[in-house]
Amino acid sequence: MSLNLFILSQMLIKMLHRKLSNPGLFQLATYINQGRELLENEPDFAIRYNTNGETMRAIAEDFQRNNTLIPKRKNRNGIGHYIISFHPQEKRRLNSEKLFTIAQKFCEEIEADKKIVFARPHFDRANYHVHFMVSASKFGSGKSSRISKPRLRAIKQEMDRFQQQNFPELKQSLLHLSGKEVAKSSLTGIPLPQKFKESDGSLRVKRRRKISQLDSIRKTLVDIGKQYPDKEAFLIALKQQGIETYQYRNRCMGY
Repeated sequence: MSLNLFILSQMLIKMLHRKLSNPGLFQLATYINQGRELLENEPDFAIRYNTNGETMRAIAEDFQRNNTLIPKRKNRNGIGHYIISFHPQEKRRLNSEKLFTIAQKFCEEIEADKKIVFARPHFDRANYHVHFMVSASKFGSGKSSRISKPRLRAIKQEMDRFQQQNFPELKQSLLHLSGKEVAKSSLTGIPLPQKFKESDGSLRVKRRRKISQLDSIRKTLVDIGKQYPDKEAFLIALKQQGIETYQYRNRCMGY
């Protein structure tokens, strides 16, 4: 069995979109700010690029002004909603400072300085996560800021390298690809309001009645990893099972 598959990301990066015709900007901003209208006396960080709004209404208005520059075409996206989520077992290892560092790295990868971005962490669920509200076009321009699937793969790989280098203790946050139907309403335990009309642009595997090839490969990797904890022995065992590794600059990046 030979399969080139990127499943080494140490965190889940979810990418959702809302249509330009009904983006619900104020609603999304308020949700990301955990139902609060104001940015004041915040115990944790808030990230803003190209918006100085201190209220959710002001932030939403900045996004709306930018949306007026987008050419009106059918099915154009009006806002991006990205979520970085971690395994529940990472709660005792994660804190606001680590999440801020990871969130800033993600902003760098998506070129947030060229867009409007509003981000906040959420600590109210079993798995800590960060929400990002990202303009559908570049700041002050109607030019699309869409992230393609190949680019998303590259971002996931870079985020994985960054996490492994800076926070090697976060070992449990393995990539989880939700089924299409599940993805619309939840994200590994993060319930999204049903009234959110968001299209899912994440990398995912469609749910089937039988076990997917991804699940089969994941199970094989876990089983081999338990038997061969040493890296070199692990790679040899993979080769014996017919699983090829993806190499980049002499480093194993995926399977």
